[in-house]
Amino acid sequence: MYSTSKGHGRQINVRNLGEKYYLDSVNSLVDWLAKKHYLEVKLDFEKQKLSAHSIINIENRSNWHVPLLIALNKRAKVSRVLFNKEKVDFTEKVEKLDSRVLADYKVIDPRKNLAPREECILEVEYTGPIEDLGENILDETYIFRLENLWYPVNAKTPLLDYQAPQTTYELKVCTSPGYTALAAGELVKRKSTDGMEMHYFSLDKPSPLVLVVGKYHLISSDRIVCGVFTKHRECATEILNKAQSALNELEKLFQRLPYTAIYVVEGLEYTVHNLILIDYDILDKYYRKALDSYILEKTLLKLLAKCYWGGLVHVNKFSPGAFWINDSLPEYIAYTILKKKYPERTSAQLNKTISEYLAKTTEEEKPLAEIALEKIDSKIPQVAKARGLALHYMLNRFMREDYFKALSALLEKYSWKTVNIEKFTKYFTKHYPRTKWFFEDWLYSNALPLYKLKLVDLVNVANDWYLGFKIINEHLGRAPLDVVVKTEKDIVRRRVWVGSKDYKKVVFRLRSKPIEVLIDPEHKIIKHPLSETKLLLKEK
Repeated sequence: MYSTSKGHGRQINVRNLGEKYYLDSVNSLVDWLAKKHYLEVKLDFEKQKLSAHSIINIENRSNWHVPLLIALNKRAKVSRVLFNKEKVDFTEKVEKLDSRVLADYKVIDPRKNLAPREECILEVEYTGPIEDLGENILDETYIFRLENLWYPVNAKTPLLDYQAPQTTYELKVCTSPGYTALAAGELVKRKSTDGMEMHYFSLDKPSPLVLVVGKYHLISSDRIVCGVFTKHRECATEILNKAQSALNELEKLFQRLPYTAIYVVEGLEYTVHNLILIDYDILDKYYRKALDSYILEKTLLKLLAKCYWGGLVHVNKFSPGAFWINDSLPEYIAYTILKKKYPERTSAQLNKTISEYLAKTTEEEKPLAEIALEKIDSKIPQVAKARGLALHYMLNRFMREDYFKALSALLEKYSWKTVNIEKFTKYFTKHYPRTKWFFEDWLYSNALPLYKLKLVDLVNVANDWYLGFKIINEHLGRAPLDVVVKTEKDIVRRRVWVGSKDYKKVVFRLRSKPIEVLIDPEHKIIKHPLSETKLLLKEK
């Protein structure tokens, strides 16, 4: 066990950590909650019109009377609202009650207050332009996502499905012939009726509701359905095979994904549960041979890894440090799998990442555990992404096989639940207490140690050599350092704890003359580029 008495990072109380999760603060804002949502959608591409009938089972989770306020895309036109199957009057006002949503939205007030713990059924019928309620990907292909507010949600917490999803969905989609509808969840059935294509989906686990509709060329394997635009149909089989191979590799590391089918389709880069969208530009470049297999395989692995870290285990994307779990971790998993097949490419990627980390990280920047998305379209700074990937690499190097054992255990513990960085940290520090220094100094602080080596003693007494030297850390960052002393006849190893802005005197008694000292020879610890890691020895 390592002493951590001289650490300068954020001190984590393992017993109390996680008792007040970010999730609690989200739930404290929720007055009423949609428990079950039935949504029937008709898409008329000729008229560019969406028509919908929404039925929501609602429960007031608070101890107070609360107004029933609904949020919907401001271009939606509401024709009728029913409260417990009775038609009611309503008012509309375009405003924004949540600053993280990009644009103002329509707040619909049916003038009903819910008593504490009261349940009700609310129905909303509305229409709207497809191009406003969805996002055009290419030609007549659209993706409908929560940020477009294409389905009714609580006006006070419109992005709850991205924070702490608690609603399950039944979705019926009616489209013109030739169009395919795909959504997160299970495709229960598909049939043709009166010249229209009907798709029925069931999402029995809480999740954002996402719908993709377009003219896809579909092929499938045992578990994967691959959809590409018609112009790319020649490479559909290759993409399907690469996706299946990526899934096989991931399921060697972790548990089998609990989906009857996984949809891998062309569109915008996005993953929600078993629906994976690959960016159109990547597939188009691959089709034109302007992109090699490495980039495509890396993209597929990262997106499929998000089925675990973001889907099976939901991550509140607005909570501080969330990207280290739902973005950095999937990218590192992809790196880990690909380094066997592409050692040179992955090594170059890692070296570039660490170089970005070392070139731009300062003590004044926010620690990774404090970086959060402020708006739905906010981007994580590139230097933070580099730090995120590099720190997973460092943690894995230190923990070795225990790293993936811990991740697998986390998946089992939090399947179908929402986690944040504090829950993640709590699990590691509880079950692997020797990682506490890492989370305190590297995730909750900006550790980047600068090591110097100073010879103190080197004397020969009788048949023994006595070696004494100092390892000095001039910057922040505690770490257990592997120390190697090479002698004329053998190699001696020891692990030494060095604190932040601290030093450690190390003494060896050796049987033969020492030649040099190496610290961290396997490069487990990310350190300042000016650090000294080798000390050539000369007898005093």
